[in-house]
Amino acid sequence: RLMGIIQQLEEATTSEELFKIQLQLALQGYSGFMTTYIDADDKNATQNILTAKQGGITLEQKEYYLDADDATTQIREGYKQNIVKMLQLFGFTEEQATAKMTNILRLETELAKVSRSETDLRDPEANYNKMTLAQFESQFPQVQLEKIMNAMGVKSEYMQELIVGQPEFFAGADNLIASMTADEYRDYMEWRL
Repeated sequence: RLMGIIQQLEEATTSEELFKIQLQLALQGYSGFMTTYIDADDKNATQNILTAKQGGITLEQKEYYLDADDATTQIREGYKQNIVKMLQLFGFTEEQATAKMTNILRLETELAKVSRSETDLRDPEANYNKMTLAQFESQFPQVQLEKIMNAMGVKSEYMQELIVGQPEFFAGADNLIASMTADEYRDYMEWRL
């Protein structure tokens, strides 16, 4: 099944075609650069609400992408080798896998730059930013949250208000989506899958 999806991704030539595939995968929980879920509103436990948070980085903590100390650099180098090895197991040549790793690492590093640290994520007030869906779509149009959530089976009427954990992350992700190439998008999707 996964090889069939990778084949579809390899045949796609534009970001628009890749986004259509992303929407097909949304029902299986693939939401791209973010984490989404519906849960009780932290400030109104009688209401469930959509929450959208930062995501999209495999190593989960931004420091693994950005810190330059020896230990972190070794972890990052090991991660690069792991990406190449995994992609080779899926049939890509070492040269193809290395090029894909470069694209993957670039996107994940850009996401890490706009992500909050683990410490900052512990502040419940700072990570509770309620807005309307219209506000979200207006501020972060490239993210296409409504289309992704609709593809997951969540009707728009149930997400007219949402909690945005880290607005600066979504601003950065929005810029990244607007600037990434189809190759970067494809490689990132393949890796995340």
